[in-house]
Amino acid sequence: MQLRLTWSRWPILLAGGALTVVVLVVFGFAVFYPGFPEIGVWIPAVLMLVGFGGYGAVQLALASGDPRPPRSMPKPLPRAMRWGTICVGVALGVMAMLGSAPDGVLASTLLLLVVLMTFVWLVAARSEMGLPAVGASWRWPHQLAFAAAGCALALLVLLDGVPIGLGFVGGLGIIALFVAVSFVPGRDLRD
Repeated sequence: MQLRLTWSRWPILLAGGALTVVVLVVFGFAVFYPGFPEIGVWIPAVLMLVGFGGYGAVQLALASGDPRPPRSMPKPLPRAMRWGTICVGVALGVMAMLGSAPDGVLASTLLLLVVLMTFVWLVAARSEMGLPAVGASWRWPHQLAFAAAGCALALLVLLDGVPIGLGFVGGLGIIALFVAVSFVPGRDLRD
């Protein structure tokens, strides 16, 4: 899918840009002007929700009349997609292990390296094992595993005083979950 900038899209882009500028200005007043009313803190959020959320709701309503796509048959994940799924689990598991470690220079540095490697992987999106290709091959079991791993990662990182052993076991559990789900049939990418 390619997004082409045609003349019919310019009003939408200009309206979105103007809305963003207005929201940033109002947010600036709310943060930096002491006499600004307290309700003003909610104005940027409401503007964004109504502006962008309303546009999304209109797009969903317009798309509701489209014909349903044909149901694709599950197909075993190709080798590259299987390894990509496992690598996602390894990245999330290592982040969970390092995120629950006591604050220290080594843990912070290693966590930064893992995040940077994941960013590089995201930038290498055109490869056969890139994150967009891996995500496109997933079905609901893979997405459910990703959601569970994301929740576990957030809990392990955000809860203070989590023992490092629990973080290590949680990280290993995330890795094991992704290894197991990599053998679940995925979406046929030719559909």
